[in-house]
Amino acid sequence: MSRYAKEVNKYLVAIKKGDKTKYQPLFDLTANHLLGVAAYYLKDRSYCEDVVSIVFEKIFKYIDTYQEGHDAFNWICKIAENTARDINDTYKVEVALDNQIASYNRETDEAVYDENLDITSAIDKLDSIDREIVYGYYFFDKTYQKIAEELNLAKSTVKKRMDKILIKLKDFLK
Repeated sequence: MSRYAKEVNKYLVAIKKGDKTKYQPLFDLTANHLLGVAAYYLKDRSYCEDVVSIVFEKIFKYIDTYQEGHDAFNWICKIAENTARDINDTYKVEVALDNQIASYNRETDEAVYDENLDITSAIDKLDSIDREIVYGYYFFDKTYQKIAEELNLAKSTVKKRMDKILIKLKDFLK
């Protein structure tokens, strides 16, 4: 379990035990990641913030079902993924995995997403394989090995691509 997941786990355990002071730190720690997960799965990005809001409602409603010691971050991301898919189904929006991020229009959506999603617009500029690597590694806590298996690449190739991706993202964000 990653250090990030351990931190999320710590907050969830405290909330499960009734510590309401951990709600805000949990939100602060995970909200941007959940926006990224929502943006990845939603066809219409105007629902991203709704997904995050619903995810936190579900976390607090179903906190008793969380099993301590399991990967808390993946649990929360799975809730976000399922919520985004539910919204797509509710509003009859098709999810095209290769094109869903590319539909982001920075000029029209800037007021809604402001600086929190600058990284998402930078990720949008990457090709589809590079986006899969970034989202898999940073948002879904997958290892290079797991990503390599899913993309039929060598682990070393994924690692080298990630090094180049980070340089590209840094340039995009300047």
